[in-house]
Amino acid sequence: MAVFISAGERRRRFVLGCLASAVVALVVGLFAGRASVPTVRERAASVALTGSNLATRVDALTIEYEQAISGRGDTVSKGVDEPLTGIETELAGALRSAPWITASGAAEVRAATAKVRSAAAAKVSAEEFAAATSAASTLIRSSLGVR
Repeated sequence: MAVFISAGERRRRFVLGCLASAVVALVVGLFAGRASVPTVRERAASVALTGSNLATRVDALTIEYEQAISGRGDTVSKGVDEPLTGIETELAGALRSAPWITASGAAEVRAATAKVRSAAAAKVSAEEFAAATSAASTLIRSSLGVR
């Protein structure tokens, strides 16, 4: 036996079903969105880890430089300039990911890495180069929040 349901009742059930589906979709979307967005603390930790890795790589350039000027390893171009280009590229990304760093602070970090490059190009002594890399790595660590 068929039960008669008026057009108005069908329309109301349809609208209520759509509204219930929209509410469920909204709630699920909010939870999924909140779970996939990193928190400020996670973002800061990620930038700090990147900064720590970059600073360590800058420190390691002293070994490559010493080998290059003594003639035991790659040239300064291969051993220092090429890795420094990669470091500068990653550093630019890390600085963009850290909105708490001011433009002048970012410029200071870039200037410190530029001093490392110019020290290598000038073929300064190993001690002077080590001082330049140490200053740059210290500045990278402090700017990017490495503890």
